[in-house]
Amino acid sequence: MDLPLFDQPKAAAAEARDRGMRSVLNHTSDEFKDRLFRRVEGFPKGYTFTIDRVVDELGGRPSDVHPNAIGALTFSMARRNLIKRTGVMLKAERESLHRTDMPEWIRL
Repeated sequence: MDLPLFDQPKAAAAEARDRGMRSVLNHTSDEFKDRLFRRVEGFPKGYTFTIDRVVDELGGRPSDVHPNAIGALTFSMARRNLIKRTGVMLKAERESLHRTDMPEWIRL
């Protein structure tokens, strides 16, 4: 019997997370991924932002892009040391997100 994700050892949970991110990114168009990466790469070092705002500036998440792809792309940029969290949480501006908390990021 498989254990729920929260009961798995950390390494197994991390592998499950990474497998899920790879899957969602494999089903995300290279065009969207490239546009998001280029936009963030174009920010000056020290520039702070939310991913939500960046996606909105790009015209929003295309209907064929799974919502989890945004998180996977953000995690990928952080792993590449392109961005990191500032420690500040901001309220989402998009009405559909109901003012949820979201991290502020800084361009490295």
